[in-house]
Amino acid sequence: MVDETLLALIHQTPAREHWEKIGIRDRHGICVPLFYLRTENSHGIGEFADLYPVIDWCASVGFDIIQLLPLNDSANPSPYNGLSAVALNPLHLSLQQLKGFKETEETKLLKKIDTEKRINFPQLRLNKEHFLKLYFASHREEFVNDPAFHEFVEKHPWTRTYALFKVLKEISGGSHWQDWDIKYRCRNLDALLQIAEEEREMIHYFEYLQFLCYTQMKEVREYANEKGILIKGDLPILLSPDSADVWAHTELFNQNLAAGAPPDMYSPKGQYWGFPLYRWEALKARDYTFWKKRLRASEDLYNLYRLDHVVGFFRIWAIERGKGPEEGFFTPPEENLWLEQGHQLMSVLLQTTGMLPVGEDLGTVPDEVRAVLTQMGIPGTKVMRWEKNWLGDQNLINPKLYPPLSMTTVSTHDSETLGQWWAHEPDEAKRLAKVKGWDYDEKITYDQRFEILRDTHTSSSIFHINLLSEYLSLYPELIHDDPNEERINVPGTLSPTNWTIRQKVPFHEIMEHSQLQEAIEKLLKS
Repeated sequence: MVDETLLALIHQTPAREHWEKIGIRDRHGICVPLFYLRTENSHGIGEFADLYPVIDWCASVGFDIIQLLPLNDSANPSPYNGLSAVALNPLHLSLQQLKGFKETEETKLLKKIDTEKRINFPQLRLNKEHFLKLYFASHREEFVNDPAFHEFVEKHPWTRTYALFKVLKEISGGSHWQDWDIKYRCRNLDALLQIAEEEREMIHYFEYLQFLCYTQMKEVREYANEKGILIKGDLPILLSPDSADVWAHTELFNQNLAAGAPPDMYSPKGQYWGFPLYRWEALKARDYTFWKKRLRASEDLYNLYRLDHVVGFFRIWAIERGKGPEEGFFTPPEENLWLEQGHQLMSVLLQTTGMLPVGEDLGTVPDEVRAVLTQMGIPGTKVMRWEKNWLGDQNLINPKLYPPLSMTTVSTHDSETLGQWWAHEPDEAKRLAKVKGWDYDEKITYDQRFEILRDTHTSSSIFHINLLSEYLSLYPELIHDDPNEERINVPGTLSPTNWTIRQKVPFHEIMEHSQLQEAIEKLLKS
């Protein structure tokens, strides 16, 4: 039951219609990276159609929301390093959903990759792209004469820019666009028209892959909604400097400055992300068309979305090229300017689509930012281990005291898992154990893990979402033998273990695990 005070608050905010569209009530669900999934139909990585059994399972246990990590096309394993603000990653295409699909030597190799503990991205990309090119070539006439395909390209003109970028990148040996021939680097119109004509078939290939990706993912969202499940996407605020958007719209990005994070207790030297900053004044002069198109494309795929690094819409930590993150500075520096900017941008996001944003307001976030989010009706995020009485005794705040306009979670894709935190941060874990009346041991017990998960589902937040692996960890047979293998990413590091995690067992074994189902049903009835 949603608190009457929260209902009254939501109905007074600009996000009122967004809430009414999804239904104003407590929501419980999972966060799962698509690449993490493994089903009998997967080919080397989690695919769009692998979400169908996840949807069925969520509906059967009582979950009603599935949160995904970004699905953007990316040059490396990180889904937050997008080659495009809107293009989806063709590696996630469900091959068995393709018309006329037949197993080949390439798909057999992909099936072999699918059995590995971690995603072998170089081999995956090589084999899957080779299969897709052969598949497109054998069906080309049928594809290019498909009215639905042409309708998609007309509705999404960004596909032409993206496809041209991909073609130029391919004929340039995969090099950064700033290293291309000057006529391509500076987007000489005659040169671009010539290459588009010469490489017409390859242009169609990249456009058609996006048509297939959007078709498959849209069908997934529609199926989920029919089952009473909401799909929550994730829109990264920043883009790779080597992306189609930065190449095509250099005037909208400040490439002399890179985004990062200031020093804090978790990163004493700060973080350097390397993404170019937006020129918000230039975007404003164009009525924020860039962001509006991005949001409208995503509306076909999601019911709501994680608004990545929401504080970055207000102010962002800027680092001059060649300098360290500790030498950075906030821009805009003046509070009145960044508050005005953030309020305006939140208004644009809400006015553009009916998708509800959920702010990722973690890290160094001024109270004024959270006040604006509340005023707009945009929930924030509460990671239980980071919700402390920072100015007092440092104890964890009772989750029943969280602001209702929020989402509670026990961990994120960038944090340690619950089990890792319990073992690696004994001082913090002992504080929690003392409050709970538990004895502390380095290895968290089943009952302790269950109770902490129950706390996330009985918090005063309106959303309650945990990583799927946190539930699987209740039963060791469902996770890797080394619990450290369950961590998704370590921010600020380049590691072969970042973004390459796969499920230990195929998803049908999770669906058949009666004890897990009973445990989750019990959690949701708390």
